[in-house]
Amino acid sequence: MASVDFHKCKNASDVAAMMRHNDAIERMKHKHANKDIDITRSNLNTQWLPLDYKQTLERYESRINNLDSTTNTNKRKDRVTCFSLCIPIPAEIGDSEKFSNDIKKLIEAEYGTDNIINGYLHRDEVHDYIDHGVWKTSLEHLHILVVPEIDGKICGKKFSGKSAMITLNNKINDICLRKYGCSFLTGEPPQKKTVEQLKKEGEKELRQLKDNLNKVSDRVITGNAKTVTLPSEAYNNLSVKAALYDGRNEKTLTETRAVRKAAEAVERKYNNAVSLEYNAFEREIREKALIAENEMLRKENSRLRAIIDTAVSLLESVVRLLKRLRPSETVNKLIKAINKVVVILKGDKTTEKEFESKSR
Repeated sequence: MASVDFHKCKNASDVAAMMRHNDAIERMKHKHANKDIDITRSNLNTQWLPLDYKQTLERYESRINNLDSTTNTNKRKDRVTCFSLCIPIPAEIGDSEKFSNDIKKLIEAEYGTDNIINGYLHRDEVHDYIDHGVWKTSLEHLHILVVPEIDGKICGKKFSGKSAMITLNNKINDICLRKYGCSFLTGEPPQKKTVEQLKKEGEKELRQLKDNLNKVSDRVITGNAKTVTLPSEAYNNLSVKAALYDGRNEKTLTETRAVRKAAEAVERKYNNAVSLEYNAFEREIREKALIAENEMLRKENSRLRAIIDTAVSLLESVVRLLKRLRPSETVNKLIKAINKVVVILKGDKTTEKEFESKSR
C-alpha cells in the first residue's frame, strides 16, 4: 500500500464491525477470519483513546446525534457517517508509537478532535503475502475512525474527494521526510485490492504452484550452445512446502517464510543456469568477432604491403634513372634522400649502400 486507504463504513453495522475488529478486548475474544492476526502479539497494539468497544460506539453515536440535532442537514439514509483511515507505517520507521502520535496530531488538526472516534496502532498483523507473483511483507499500520463532518455537515463525498486525499497523503509524506528521513508516498500505483484479497489470491497461486510442481521433475533451459538441466530436488522440496497451503492447514508466518526460501533457492539456480548459458554465448560471439577483426586487419595489411612494394619499385626506378645523369652534388643528395625513404617503406635493415648496389 502506497497511500492512505479511505474505507467507507456504509451503515451502523459496518461501523460496529470495524470497532470490534480494532478493540483490544473484542480482538482477543473472537476467532478471526483473518488467519494472519497473531493474537500472541495483540498485546503490543495501542490506541489513542482509552475506550473499550462499548464506549467507542457510544462516542460515535453521540457525535452523530449531536450533529443531527444542530448543524447537519444531511439526513439521507445512504449517507456515510464514518470512515476508517488505514495508514501503513513505512518499514524504515523504527518507532511506530512515535509515528502514531505524530499522525494523531495531524488528524486532529485536519478533522477536529470531536470527529476522531478513536485511533489504533496494529502490530499483530505483520505477515507475508503474494502480490502478482511477488512476495511482500505487510506493514504495521494505523486504523483511525473519523466522522466526515465538514463545516457542520456530514459529507462523505467531500471528505474522501480526490483533493482531500491528496492533501492528507502529502502532509503525511512531509512528516515522514522531515522527521524520519523516508518517503510515505512510494510511487507505486494505488492498490485497489485489500490485503485480504491479495492473500487469497496468493494462496491460490501457491496451490497452482503445488499442482504444477507435482507434474515437473526437472527444469530444462535450452540455449544456443548447451542444454542445462536443473535437478528436481529443489522443486520437490518446494512442492512439499506448498502442500501446507491446500486450504486445510493453518498458515503460519514460519511456514510462509520456508516456502519463500525454497522458491528463492529455485530461482537462484534458474538464474545461475541462464547466466552460465548467456556467458558462454557471449564468449562465443566475442571470439567470432575477434577472428573476423583479425582477418580484416590481415587483408588490410596485405593491401598496404602491395601499395608500399609498388612505391618502392617506382622509387628504385627513379634512382636508376638519376644515376644515368651527369653526376652532381644535387643528384647525389636526391638519390640519398630517396634511398632513405625506400629503407623506411621497406621496413627492413637494408643499408643505403646495399640498396644502392641493388639499384644498379
